[in-house]
Amino acid sequence: MTQHDPLQADQIIEDLTFIQWVRGEKNAQTQEWEYRYQNHPGDRKVMDQAKLVVEGVPFQRRFISDSKVESAWQKLEAALDQTHEAAPNRFSPTRIHWKYAAAILVLIVAGMSVYQFYQSRFEIYVTDFGEREMIVLPDGSQVTMNANSTLRYQRRNPREVEMTGEIYFDIKKMSDPKAIGSKPFIVHTPDLDIHVLGTEFNVNSRQARTDILLEEGRIELDMLRQGRLEMLPGDFVSYSLAENRILKQATTRKPEVITSWKEGVLLLDSISLASTLTLLEETYDIKTVIQNVELGAKILVGGVPNDNLEMCVKALRTIYNLEIELTPDSLIVR
Repeated sequence: MTQHDPLQADQIIEDLTFIQWVRGEKNAQTQEWEYRYQNHPGDRKVMDQAKLVVEGVPFQRRFISDSKVESAWQKLEAALDQTHEAAPNRFSPTRIHWKYAAAILVLIVAGMSVYQFYQSRFEIYVTDFGEREMIVLPDGSQVTMNANSTLRYQRRNPREVEMTGEIYFDIKKMSDPKAIGSKPFIVHTPDLDIHVLGTEFNVNSRQARTDILLEEGRIELDMLRQGRLEMLPGDFVSYSLAENRILKQATTRKPEVITSWKEGVLLLDSISLASTLTLLEETYDIKTVIQNVELGAKILVGGVPNDNLEMCVKALRTIYNLEIELTPDSLIVR
């Protein structure tokens, strides 16, 4: 197909190079399709329509059994064969009837495929280093994402999410048994699953472990190899799948120390300088170096701003009398 040929969706969906372009493959032919898409607005609409069909085909085959698909096509072909027996120059209501029936069938199947494809895709949220974001989920639950975190869920099931990084959840429980919020809310981390029944909690899944703080309500941890554990408000649990053990289980009296990041503040409650710098590495993707080893054990108490790295460093310098050099990619404590 040359650059000057008019495009027809029913033809290009069978073109192998077009299918490769839809799949994101890179070669000389797919580059021609990309050029045509970017530089020929008249072709873009047809290509978008064909793209939806190509993307929907695998889901059509997945949700409709092969036998049903084959049976439907046999019935359609038989009906079309009957119309071919009519004289080609005569007006044939039967031919028009099956022509429109076939068109409607194709539209219905294509529409189902596109809808199923849409529902099967993931909604994905990502925060960059130094970024914080609040999101309202389709069921009304609110999540606040700390820097360097990800959250994703299938559109058909927004009450089951996967996450990495650090996220604060405020889960909404709805009374309507038919509403989307009536389903259990489940959070999947690399280490464990969290089963939720309307509550507020903080999850930090970094450094080969997952830390959970429950502020309100009730949750149950499914630790895969360690069984289930129910948490009550104020409980803190740290679990590592890699080590196959609970690293820490306690009741915290100061949950605000763990959740202060939501307000753009880093509360330091008798924490070492070395641990504080680790938090900054996770938040800002910056390498930290302590040239004086003894300083790593220095205990910090207080709070510093955490929304801006430069402001955070200035506060550390002033409050704790530290000599800190901030370069574009590192933070050096002398």
